[in-house]
Amino acid sequence: MNQTQSRPLSKIIGEMAVIASVHASTPGMTRLDKAASIKSDKAHGAKEGVSKTSVTRMPGAEVPLEAIKVIDRQARKLLASMTTQWGLDRRLLPNVFIGDFSGKFADLASERDVLVKQFLADAKLYLAQAKTNLGSYAVQPPTMDELRNSFDFGFDLSPVPDVDAYSTADKELENAMKERFDIDVSTAFQQAQQDLMQRLAEPLENLIDRMQAYDERERKKEKGEEVGKEGTFKKSVVTNITDMAKLVRHFNFTNDPKIEQIAEKLDVFGQVDHDVLTRRGDVRKAVAARAAEIRANLSAWVS
Repeated sequence: MNQTQSRPLSKIIGEMAVIASVHASTPGMTRLDKAASIKSDKAHGAKEGVSKTSVTRMPGAEVPLEAIKVIDRQARKLLASMTTQWGLDRRLLPNVFIGDFSGKFADLASERDVLVKQFLADAKLYLAQAKTNLGSYAVQPPTMDELRNSFDFGFDLSPVPDVDAYSTADKELENAMKERFDIDVSTAFQQAQQDLMQRLAEPLENLIDRMQAYDERERKKEKGEEVGKEGTFKKSVVTNITDMAKLVRHFNFTNDPKIEQIAEKLDVFGQVDHDVLTRRGDVRKAVAARAAEIRANLSAWVS
């Protein structure tokens, strides 16, 4: 972090990023049947309370519901790809990515809306079947109103709280609270940096490993050994690094020279071609060396 900054860290970050979160929910399809749990305990000679018999409230609806949940996971993954950790359950999203995130989220929302509408259209059939499929279990299927009201999907953006804007008539309390808030923001920012660099370290280490594995593959081929697909690698070996490079480039809110240096060194991966890597050992060696150099520079954040 650049300690020469005279303004509060919260104000600096707040001008360049927002706090983001995704919210998504679907109907809860399982319920505990207490009576069935007790029967199960007795049938197995177990202590009462050992068994927890969970019952699907709408058998047959699991597959279409899972398709909706897949989109929910994609939305969270999308946000994670453009953000860093901020606290326990929120993300720090650079302003430069807001438009891209919003557009891609809207595409997911449209796809999800179609699935939800189809699910609700088929729900009467699932509910009718549930009356038979549930047998004697003491669990009731959901109502149509419950199903309609249980679907939720969206995202929230909020500003980073400006520590300097906090005021109270008690100046002693105000200064103490500002100091506390400033520490909280500083801690969250340090965690965000560590999160970012840890996520960068992983694809760098993977590239180094994959280049070594491919070199070994080439040595075996020269000996006439059958290698099949052993040691091959996908384009994502490089694109996973370039994706992280974009985030690193736009995350340097405090103009930290160490982060700027890392961002500059990552630029070379934007010029790396997958086919060239498979053909030229010297390029593989150079790319792996650059990855190792950058990985070594992450030691301030990653052990």
